[in-house]
Amino acid sequence: MTSGDYLPLIEKIRMRIASWTARMLSFAGRLQLISSVLFSLTNFWISAFRLPKACIKEIDRLCSAFLWSGPSLNTKKAKVAWSEVCLPKSEGGLGLRSLEEANKRRRRHRFPLFVAIEEAIQKQQLSRSDDVYDIPLWKGKNDCYRKSFSTKDTWFHIHATHPQLPDYKAIWFTHATPKYAFLLWLVVKNRVATGDKLQQWNPQAIASCILCNHLQETTEHLFFQCSYSKLVWEGLIQKLLADNYTSHWREVITLLTGNALDKSQKFILGYAFQAAIHSLWRERNGRRHGESSLTPEHLIKLIDKNVRNRLSTLPGGQDKLIQIWFAARFY
Repeated sequence: MTSGDYLPLIEKIRMRIASWTARMLSFAGRLQLISSVLFSLTNFWISAFRLPKACIKEIDRLCSAFLWSGPSLNTKKAKVAWSEVCLPKSEGGLGLRSLEEANKRRRRHRFPLFVAIEEAIQKQQLSRSDDVYDIPLWKGKNDCYRKSFSTKDTWFHIHATHPQLPDYKAIWFTHATPKYAFLLWLVVKNRVATGDKLQQWNPQAIASCILCNHLQETTEHLFFQCSYSKLVWEGLIQKLLADNYTSHWREVITLLTGNALDKSQKFILGYAFQAAIHSLWRERNGRRHGESSLTPEHLIKLIDKNVRNRLSTLPGGQDKLIQIWFAARFY
């Protein structure tokens, strides 16, 4: 294929992105559009053609720019490499399937030995009895061969595995809010633009914590060593965790991935943890851009309302979760 052959696909992707300019989308919203719309368009073409590397590279560039900067397609705002984004969530990615891997096709054999093997197989097929039929089998999970084809199993066979991210279960769990989970993923990857990073990029940037005026704002300080964020975290979680209480976000993740808490406590802690990080990050950004500040008590009420609203919409067993949350908050 030449560049002119796949140009309609590139233009269609650009048109789709341009049609979303009027929408205020979070990172999680853009991720969903990439997965469900842009990748679906590309996979339709891949099912019929083997796309050139230049085409795949251009599509990856457009998707990466849209994820990190929106419809402006600024390629300089990426926080995480696209190759890392296109990893399973268990390996530290966002669960997108690499187009480069999906585009793989069987090529003609370059070695005479392989050609000879193909010819021998064809001769065997021609000489077989008409009463005997071949049964196609597909390699599936655990290297077992099955009659049914599974796209998921096939993708895992051609996908190059990477080391598993130990914290992924604390980030991606059932009934989590996508925009909260996405921000926590960035925090775990150490890709949020805290004061220390801003100063690395620009020595004149203000590196102090806007919430408590600490000399240097880091991820560890902001969640939850800052006096402001610590008050918010204590007000939300101290009674729920009791003896397991900690104000270090990495230790909270250890609790979420360990066995010290039961299933209900893990879900409530995990959701409140993500909601608190998201709310604190918004409060921090709002203050840096001149917006009015909220007191810790006010922010606690907002996070508490978000958690209660989420618990009340869960299918089945929500009464127990709400009771646990209310008991930890008001008794």
